[in-house]
Formats: sequence, C-alpha cells, structure tokens
Amino acid sequence: MRDYLNISLIFFILILISYLSLTPISKPDTGLPVAVIGHLGMYFLLAGALLTYFHDKKHSHIDAVVISGLTGLMIELIQSQLAYRTFDIVDIFVNFVGAGLIMLELKVPIVHKIVELEDKFLEKLR
Repeated sequence: MRDYLNISLIFFILILISYLSLTPISKPDTGLPVAVIGHLGMYFLLAGALLTYFHDKKHSHIDAVVISGLTGLMIELIQSQLAYRTFDIVDIFVNFVGAGLIMLELKVPIVHKIVELEDKFLEKLR
C-alpha cells in the first residue's frame, strides 16, 4: 500500500511539473526569480517523493537526484520542440540543483520520519 501512495505522489508531481513546463503560461513580473524558485522547489519535491519510494534501497539519494534531474533534462528537450517554449541549459542546471538539495536529508533524516508516519497511517487503515 505504501508503494501505491508514494507512486501516486510521484505521478502527481510529474503531472504538475509537465503541466507547468509544457503549457504556454506567462510568468508574473514580480522582480523575483520566480522561474528559478519554481524549478528548485518542484525538482526538490520530486526528488523527495522518489526518495520516500526508494528509502530502503542502497544509493537511494543518488537515484532520486539522478532520476529527477534526468526528468528535467527530458522536459527541456521536449520544450525545445515547442514553438512557445525554449530550451534553456540554465533550467537543467537549476533542476539538478533543486533535486540535489535532497542530499541535505542525509544530515536531517526527514524521509525516515515520513516513512514512520506512513506506517502509522497504513496501520490505522487496517
């Protein structure tokens, strides 16, 4: 059951990233680097969701970062084929940095706490 919850979260984040990356949306002019903050946040969330899925595997942090970063690369390649979007190497870098921020979890093990909460939730469902 945990795997279904984690995979559902991963797909939700992937759909959200795809929608935001592939639809013609105008960026608000707030003076803040909204695109950079968005990329960092979304790929950090994706890496975190992947990490909860891979939590018991060896090299789970690296797998989460690589898969998240490659997802960003794939979306940038798709954007290069769209008339209303452009390929941006900086976005790829920021995507990998956002995903790489999940490595901070090694110092503050949040995923272990999330897995414990999932276990408690699933026990209550039984």
